[in-house]
Amino acid sequence: MACRRYGGQGAFSHEAHISTLSNPHMADSLRRSSGNDDGGEYDVVVVFTMSVAPTTVVAGRHLYEERALLGEVLRLGLEPSAHLVFVTSEPVDDAAMAYYLDQLLLLPGVPDLLLRAAFAERRITLLNMPGDSALLVRNILDSPTHLATLRAAVHHPHSPHTRLEVYVATPLERELARRLGLRLAGGCAAHEWGTKSRSRELFAEAALPHPDGCRGPRFSALALANEALALRSRRGRNLSRVVLKLEDAFSGGGNAIVRLPLPSELESESKLDAMLQAFAASRLPEGQTWKTYVAQIAEFGAIVEEFIEGGKKTSPSVQGFIDEDTGAVTLLSTHE
Repeated sequence: MACRRYGGQGAFSHEAHISTLSNPHMADSLRRSSGNDDGGEYDVVVVFTMSVAPTTVVAGRHLYEERALLGEVLRLGLEPSAHLVFVTSEPVDDAAMAYYLDQLLLLPGVPDLLLRAAFAERRITLLNMPGDSALLVRNILDSPTHLATLRAAVHHPHSPHTRLEVYVATPLERELARRLGLRLAGGCAAHEWGTKSRSRELFAEAALPHPDGCRGPRFSALALANEALALRSRRGRNLSRVVLKLEDAFSGGGNAIVRLPLPSELESESKLDAMLQAFAASRLPEGQTWKTYVAQIAEFGAIVEEFIEGGKKTSPSVQGFIDEDTGAVTLLSTHE
């Protein structure tokens, strides 16, 4: 385990386009979302673990920690009284950190480049606790040394604005917040609405167009095959592919693309067997076999929905902050 205040002098500069945070309206949104208006100093403790579907393989998933770190560093420019404590499963490269600090220059009222190191030394503490990023919180909970180190890094534990921020709030993250004696930001029920089936429910309630598919998760290949047959019956012969999605997976790491059997096979008495054979021959996520994927279906649940065909596809996204006390939603950014 390594603990350090960041005061690195690595020189790495690049033209940046952080339009969200350099936009004054978005900056105001972030300031409001932090809820800190009294000027008192406080700590933001970030443990960016991926506790959901930990057996799902996503190449380079530890890099999500670095992406989150960039956002947190930029937020320091908007929360002048905050001290950042950021926990990672792998060390952050000095060049990457220097690049992140360069981006602060895009925000109004942030120290110039000559003061960058001093800014980081005073306001950023990086804690590296080696291990699988999916097991980071569990590793901390299982280690009295890790817990003690993390507690010692928090300078203002009694400030009402000091908080623990996590990727997703599962019982593990709630237990970590309890042991640290910190408020868990984002500890609302947003996690359950982030699953594949609950997201589909939200799309339906909001009358948003979304792919046809099953309602609710299924926990066996047989149940999913029956759903795929029903989907094929609804969509007709033009439907040539479907996609299986593990409930809690992300970044496509739990998706299996299935090419449907020939129409003649789907109209025979053995159509269920034909669908199961197509499932077994599907294009699986990296590092998976059909046997391991079926085991994850049983453990986490999965959905099946039509595969959207087309040469050009887009993936719009929106980021927001949900206040767990008031339920108020603050729009932060959108991107394609």
